[in-house]
Amino acid sequence: MSVKRDWVMEQGSERETDPLSEEMLHSTYAVDNVSDTQVTGEAEKKLRLDLERYRALYESERRFRITFEATPVGVSHIGLDGKLLLVNQGFCDLIGYTHEELYERTFVDITYVEDRMADTAFVERALAGDRQPYVREKRYIHKNGSLVWVHLVATLARDDDGNPLFFISVVM
Repeated sequence: MSVKRDWVMEQGSERETDPLSEEMLHSTYAVDNVSDTQVTGEAEKKLRLDLERYRALYESERRFRITFEATPVGVSHIGLDGKLLLVNQGFCDLIGYTHEELYERTFVDITYVEDRMADTAFVERALAGDRQPYVREKRYIHKNGSLVWVHLVATLARDDDGNPLFFISVVM
């Protein structure tokens, strides 16, 4: 029997590991010429644990997608460079663009000129370490050219070490 993993836990490790951690999510196996009955013992336990982790990740991702798409408010993830990375249908409906059209734009491109300075100042403060959420009334430019007033709440998402990842924006 040949079971190969692309990562190996430390022998005798008793530490609790988050099943959705980076380490745990990159577990893949290649099992050669083995029937189900031949995979036994420790290898079987590890395979079953990885399957449980995969199912948990799948369910978590499914819940996130349903929540993200079903919410009636506009939600977006914005890159550190200002590009729109992920937008929900509520955001698209609010300003009249398709997902694809928005992914070709930055938040500055769709923000009314007089509101851009305050938004870019928030980005600079957040990237400099300010962790306060950004709350304000602002205007977006609808695809048809009209102005759309929204209530914006934004924050900078960070990794476990505090490094900036992307901005989260909720508008209504």
